[in-house]
Amino acid sequence: MKRILTPGHTLLSRLPMTVKLMVVAGIFLIPLALLLSLFVHARLGQIDFSRQELIGSTVTQPMRQLADAFSAHRASALGSATTGGALQTAAATVDAALSDTAKALSTWSRGTPVNLKLHALRQDWETLRESVATLSATEVRQRHDNLIAQTLALLTQISDLSNLTLDPEVETYYLMDAIVFRLPVLAEQVARLQLDGALVDRVAPARDALLVDAALAARQINNIEANLNKAFAADATIGDALSRPLASLIASLHTLQERTRTAREQEIVTASIRERLQAESLIALDAVRAMERAVMPELERLLQARIAHHQRLLIIALCVVLFALLLVAYFFFALRSGVVQSVQILRHSLARILDGRLDDSIKVEGADELAAIGRDLDRMQTGLRDRLRAEHAAAAANLRVRNALDEASIALMIADAEGIIIYANKAVMAMMQQAEASLRQALPNFSANTIVGSNFDAFHRNPGHQRNLLAQITRTYHAHIKVAELSFRLSATPLHDASGKRIGTVLEWLNRTDEIAAESELTAIVAEAAAGNFRQRMSLEGKTGFHLQVGKGINELIAAAENGLREANGVLSAIAEGDLTRTIGGDYQGAFGELKTYTNQTVDALTRMIGGIVDAANTVNTAAQEISRGNLNLSQRTEQQASSLEETASSMEELTSTVRQNADNAQTARTMAVDASDVAGRGAQTVQQMVTTMDEIHLAARKIVDIIGVIDGIAFQTNILALNAAVEAARAGEQGRGFAVVAGEVRNLAQRSAAAAREIKTLISNSVDKVEHGSALASETGRVITNLVGAVKQVAEVVSDISAASLEQRAGIEQVGMAITQMDAMTQQNAALVEEANAAAASLEEQAVALSQSVRRFRIAGTDTRLSHRALPTTSAAPQRAPRRTTRALPPVTAADDDWNDF
Repeated sequence: MKRILTPGHTLLSRLPMTVKLMVVAGIFLIPLALLLSLFVHARLGQIDFSRQELIGSTVTQPMRQLADAFSAHRASALGSATTGGALQTAAATVDAALSDTAKALSTWSRGTPVNLKLHALRQDWETLRESVATLSATEVRQRHDNLIAQTLALLTQISDLSNLTLDPEVETYYLMDAIVFRLPVLAEQVARLQLDGALVDRVAPARDALLVDAALAARQINNIEANLNKAFAADATIGDALSRPLASLIASLHTLQERTRTAREQEIVTASIRERLQAESLIALDAVRAMERAVMPELERLLQARIAHHQRLLIIALCVVLFALLLVAYFFFALRSGVVQSVQILRHSLARILDGRLDDSIKVEGADELAAIGRDLDRMQTGLRDRLRAEHAAAAANLRVRNALDEASIALMIADAEGIIIYANKAVMAMMQQAEASLRQALPNFSANTIVGSNFDAFHRNPGHQRNLLAQITRTYHAHIKVAELSFRLSATPLHDASGKRIGTVLEWLNRTDEIAAESELTAIVAEAAAGNFRQRMSLEGKTGFHLQVGKGINELIAAAENGLREANGVLSAIAEGDLTRTIGGDYQGAFGELKTYTNQTVDALTRMIGGIVDAANTVNTAAQEISRGNLNLSQRTEQQASSLEETASSMEELTSTVRQNADNAQTARTMAVDASDVAGRGAQTVQQMVTTMDEIHLAARKIVDIIGVIDGIAFQTNILALNAAVEAARAGEQGRGFAVVAGEVRNLAQRSAAAAREIKTLISNSVDKVEHGSALASETGRVITNLVGAVKQVAEVVSDISAASLEQRAGIEQVGMAITQMDAMTQQNAALVEEANAAAASLEEQAVALSQSVRRFRIAGTDTRLSHRALPTTSAAPQRAPRRTTRALPPVTAADDDWNDF
């Protein structure tokens, strides 16, 4: 890389800085000018391209009007117009359109080829206009079609020459496609459809042509819609401007297609159908032209916007290039001035540094290499200046720190890495001088005045071990040292330099001799108090400050605990002796106050409880006496109840037997009633079937009567026909004699048939009357049997209710009997329980006396604990009952009776 740059470096090193910069700028400007010229040429070409498109869109407008004029003239020539004057008007319109087209082409530099073809088109038109009256309809249409085709071809050629066909953008391309190719062709197809609609009844192929024209128009409108939707997607403003006319065009063409399909499907196309078809065709043509009028402004707007955009970009590019050139020139001269100025500042600053003057700042503006050199020189000068100031400040700070350490109340020493004490403040020197005599007992060679300069392991009996221990610490190390009767707490903190190297140790001394003595005394007193001995007190002799306050507080605490516990012990001992009149009366706070409150509350609660027990014992004694008297009366009533229950049980046994027999008889009657109800039901069903059969016979007889009536009518009609035949035969004379004989026979047969029918009808009528009478009797019988069935069912239900009631009555009587039996058994148990209750009452009275004796030992203020004794009646045993007779075995006692034994 160095070899490659050597020639350039050699060349530029011979030139001054200004010339170097000019050479570099000139080499840079050459390709820039070339690129700028290419860019300007390309932009001007794009502007000219778009301008030609805009001119082409303007020229296509009279060309499209020319195609519409040819189409209108064709319609007039073929007779779809109203009068011949319309043909002359249409011809004048064509001439005007040709003039407008020629005028537009004359101003266009690229319009020469189109002008030549337009001249040929004008000659063909003049030939057609002169001979249109002598041509047939087919020739007129063909020549007009040829003129329109030439016009559309010229429209395409204009599009090619004006670059419209090569439009590079989506939105303008599809608008061009619609205005140049699609819409003119669609207008021609709609015009053809209008002509074919007018000739649909006069020319045979017109029906098929209608379908073809409609299909082509539908295809064309689909293509237009698809292409314009792409333009809408590319630019929403186009959709806002063209959506409504496009929708109107699609709707009108859809309606026209429906009219065309209807006209083609009709066998005879009426004048009204043709008129509607012509009207829809005109509406569709107007929609096409409205669409053209809407598309053309949008296309011109977009082309003008594109031209303005390219012009704007060209102007911006030229302005940017011009601004860049001015900026390059400006920065070139600024760079030259800045470089020269920076070099001069650097040379001046180096000269001042060499002279030892470091008070001036070096300021080189910018961020280039020269400015970086200036900043480096300034930092170097600042570093030298700061280093000198730091050394002076460090010396002053060290002096302040030393003075602060000397005046500190904490005893501090500083040792170097070898353990040599290099500093000791006044506090540690005073402490060592005060304890010097005691220290010499363990360290005979100790001297407080020689601490600085000696090794700190001189304070230990094993200096080597202590030196190794302190040399290995990495954080603050705490140790407790005991020398003779003295106790010290030593804290050693290692010191390191910026690189982490050990440079010394800070030693903090604290004399804890008095503190440890106070702790020992306090520990002993607390241990005695924990063991229950509150007679020990801390000695306050020789104590000052914190130790004196702690001693007084401990002594007060022990005294308060001793007094509170002594008074509580007195109350508890009195309670143990049965004296509930003593309480704690001292004034206590905190836990002892709570102890006083709870103890006095306990005494009050015991007092209330003993008083309650005394009252309860008296109440129990009285209740026991009353229970004993009540049990005696209960025993007598129980004996009377047992006799009554025995008589009731005998009566219930007889009643149960009678009710059981009634229930059995009711059940038998119920069974017989149910059977009778079933038989009556079956009889009712049979009678109902008979009634149905009689109704069917009655209907059949009536149908037979109707049939006989028909036969009678037929015989009557036959008789009339035979009579008519005889009359006709008589009129015929000799030729109808044979026919008259036959007619007479037929008449005789008809009369006999009528007589037989009347007899059968009479018999059937009598039979129908009898059937009706039998049916009425059967219906009446059915109703009677139905009522009988209902009555039998009611009887069965009543008997069933009686049977159910008898069963329930039997069950109830049996339950009453069982209940009386159980009552008898319970009465016997009650008698036994009464005797047990007498014994329990006597035992309760004895227990009440014993309870009274138990609480008599307690002494309560204002209460007599003696039990009141009243004369109790002599409790006699319950009288024995004579054994009673039983007429039936008693049921066993159920499990529920066992509950009485636990009373």
